[in-house]
Amino acid sequence: SKLHLGEAGVLEFRHHKFTMSTIPDIYAVEPDKQTSLRVVLTSGSTIDGLVLDDQGNPVNEARVETEPISKNQARKTAISDTNGRFKLNGLSAGPVNLFTYGMNYDLQSTDSCDVVVASPRSLTIRLHRAPKIDGPIQRAFGLTLTTATPTVRSRYRHDQPGVVILEAGPESNNLGIGQLEPGDLIWMIGEEKIASVTDLVREVLRPGHRMPDGSARCRIVYSFRRPHFIGTNTQHMTLTPDQVKELKNLTPSF
Repeated sequence: SKLHLGEAGVLEFRHHKFTMSTIPDIYAVEPDKQTSLRVVLTSGSTIDGLVLDDQGNPVNEARVETEPISKNQARKTAISDTNGRFKLNGLSAGPVNLFTYGMNYDLQSTDSCDVVVASPRSLTIRLHRAPKIDGPIQRAFGLTLTTATPTVRSRYRHDQPGVVILEAGPESNNLGIGQLEPGDLIWMIGEEKIASVTDLVREVLRPGHRMPDGSARCRIVYSFRRPHFIGTNTQHMTLTPDQVKELKNLTPSF
């Protein structure tokens, strides 16, 4: 289970199998009770079903996510098994949007349904081909990258410009900025927001980020989507001299 302290003392308790519970203002709770809270998470309702591809075949390891419509709803995620079966637990009553996609976002679907407490729903979700990448695809230090055009942002569910990671090879782990996955969006280098691969190269190679030995070190911020969490990660990335040369080759003008 997780708890989250939001604005004005809002305290949320979340668990992937139960509904979310919220304390509107923890500071309004009597001080002697703040250290011994009793929180009850209800089982809520469930949605189960089958994920099929555009040919009608079961899809293994598809991610089925709820996208909250109201504040009393928490994001839930299930991953389909080898038979394409999935089950979402701990759903609050009311309408809910579902986003389902394969591991590389090539197949996806957006659906909606009404959740009724103590009344499980069963769905068959049919995936379709996602919009094709409409920008240049470039590769550097284990990453396959493309500029987040409006089409690319729609495909990967991002609402801001940046650079989308299409593939993250084993070499990318050497960057030391976390476990990257397809669909992650790099949107800031140093203190500057970026909107293209060209921006990324320019900011990484900025004089203030270059080291005397030819390496480079800079702050990097990216958004990510994982089975039970959507968030932003801020890290400091160090590139070797060879990686700096590789990056320069993406945009010869640098």
